[in-house]
Amino acid sequence: MIITPGARAAAARAHDLAYVLLSRSAAHPAQDALLAMVEHLDTAGDSLATEPAAELTGTAPTALPIRATVALMECRLLAEDTPAAGIAPAVLDYVTAPVAGATRPALPPLTPARTVHRHQEDNLRTRIGLACHDLDATSDPVTRYAYLALLVSLHQQHAALTAEIAAANPRPTPRP
Repeated sequence: MIITPGARAAAARAHDLAYVLLSRSAAHPAQDALLAMVEHLDTAGDSLATEPAAELTGTAPTALPIRATVALMECRLLAEDTPAAGIAPAVLDYVTAPVAGATRPALPPLTPARTVHRHQEDNLRTRIGLACHDLDATSDPVTRYAYLALLVSLHQQHAALTAEIAAANPRPTPRP
């Protein structure tokens, strides 16, 4: 049984992100959802650290153990179903990046009509890109935790900007 360096890095990120969510869960209106996400992330981290990637008959091997895949899918569903928790599902991509090879999740363009929103979007994309780069470059657990916490906050800001732009952008009038 071989656990790759990428799987060990993903396990560490899963546990760190679980701690980020745990630290945010106290007195949070969506505390139950956050604590359930913590459990799923801890399960994924434990699985990544101790189980080899799954080998499925007739297909290419997956990059993650089955138990980690299921736990991360459950966590993603909770994030999608509980927007009040303030955790963007894309944040989970930072956990799997060391084994998936992707450095950051793709954020859809917001196409704001106002210049101020364009600048805010560019600023957020730049900050997310820099934080991703620095997260990938660090092996220090404290720094890794700090970048994951920062990325959670930046994605919350991105979600807020998305809602603000949707409200501010004029909607085209349908033509008969």
